[in-house]
Amino acid sequence: MSSYFDYSADQLNKIVILLTTVVLVSLAGFRQPGVDRDSLQYVHLILNEQRPLMEPTFKFLSQILKSTFSNPILPFFLIYAVLGITLKMYAIQKLSDFWMLSVVIYISYSFTLHDLTQIRTGVAVGFVLLSLPSIYERNFIIFLAFIALASLFHYSAVIMLILWLFKPLTINRWIYFALLVASYVLIRYFETAMIYVFSFLPEVFQARALNYDGDFDGELNIFNTWQLMRCVISIVFLIYANKLLVYNKYALLLIKFYIVGTASYVLLASNPTFSGRFSDIFFVFDILSLPLIVYIFRYQPIGKLVVIIIGCTYVFMNLYYNKIIN
Repeated sequence: MSSYFDYSADQLNKIVILLTTVVLVSLAGFRQPGVDRDSLQYVHLILNEQRPLMEPTFKFLSQILKSTFSNPILPFFLIYAVLGITLKMYAIQKLSDFWMLSVVIYISYSFTLHDLTQIRTGVAVGFVLLSLPSIYERNFIIFLAFIALASLFHYSAVIMLILWLFKPLTINRWIYFALLVASYVLIRYFETAMIYVFSFLPEVFQARALNYDGDFDGELNIFNTWQLMRCVISIVFLIYANKLLVYNKYALLLIKFYIVGTASYVLLASNPTFSGRFSDIFFVFDILSLPLIVYIFRYQPIGKLVVIIIGCTYVFMNLYYNKIIN
């Protein structure tokens, strides 16, 4: 009888991850439209025959579900929930050193932002997250395949081709520290440069970008608590970069992605939503990078508590400041 319940730690972890995945898919897939701020817009797009600038996967699924179900809304949200959540939970199982902490960070930020709200981005960033090993191993074909799949669900994921430029084994800490500082110092110059560059893009891309808040005249608080916390964590990561590399081979890549995401949030601040959408694709790597904080502390339970506090801060910012859930 005892052998029947004799599960290894690895088996128990997989069972917990599976159960967590089922719960999260149920919450996201069976939610009532209108609970979050984007779902009613998706309902309109699904039922509307005219879907300009929408990705091919969105158009294909909408058409198939409309011809199959009298009410295509529920299966549509369920399919996106299954894809987005399963991809990220699979990545956590395969790539995280502290999978429970990764789940905490995922639920506190990416789940609420992407899988409950920006569901197309939710699937796209799942593929982007899974591309990490191919970047480390310098396997461009596999990397390109992941980015191509991500782009089929959200066009903005094509930007993540730049991830290939990051080297996995070395880091110039002064350059990345300078990037953080420069993002605040050069923000006005970058705004002018960005508007100039956008003027040369095809009209379809200009329309797509300007659709995010309509223009480049918005204002974004680049000194908010969340952003300043990210700046502090970035500096801590730079200080302990070599130590973290001893414990996790992806550490330097994850640190670079964390800092570039933090800096891009400021540099693109002239168009707040565009800034958020771009930096959020980088921020999906928080799921793997933030748990590395545990290795900084000699007494690991303190490090785990710090990560949980960060996760709680993310929840507060998403629910009460960004008001993702209505």
